[in-house]
Amino acid sequence: MHPESGEAYFRELCEQIGVALVATDLSLNIQTWNAAAGRMFGAAADRMIGTSVISIIPQDRRIPAERMFRQAVAAGETSELEFQHRDSQGEARELSGTIAPVVSESGIRTGASICIRDITRRIHLQAEVHESRKMASLGAMAGAIAHHFNNILGAMGNTPLVKLERIGRDLPVPLYAKLEFMNPGGSIKDRIGI
Repeated sequence: MHPESGEAYFRELCEQIGVALVATDLSLNIQTWNAAAGRMFGAAADRMIGTSVISIIPQDRRIPAERMFRQAVAAGETSELEFQHRDSQGEARELSGTIAPVVSESGIRTGASICIRDITRRIHLQAEVHESRKMASLGAMAGAIAHHFNNILGAMGNTPLVKLERIGRDLPVPLYAKLEFMNPGGSIKDRIGI
């Protein structure tokens, strides 16, 4: 046990912790709102105490969030919820919350809590890693295509030539035949060249 144990110590710990900590009563009205919640949502505790915790959840996530809060109160379940929130500067923030029951010393559920972390940086890093991997894959694919294309081009122009000694013996220049049927590119034309 910490030497400064007791209610005051834990109250100060909850107030100063680096994650938003919000606790509700059985009706899901906010009873605890720490400083980190105030910074994250841009509202002081005196404004938020007594309001519904669902009000801090974006409209598109409210139905599943309310279900999770009700399950925490009714069945003691713990759930994870991710959602997006716009901060006071209008920037989109990715948030992750853990919803859990609040239980009294006698074991009775008295409400629910949500601890919320800002995971925006992690999400952006994951997106950058994904984009980097995608670009590396495209680079590898482009290299493989170039390699195969170069092999095809390298095969062209390697058609064997044969000097025609008897047929061209009376000519002032040497006479060659190009054996197109042996062309690595598959040509089947035969031509005579001088």
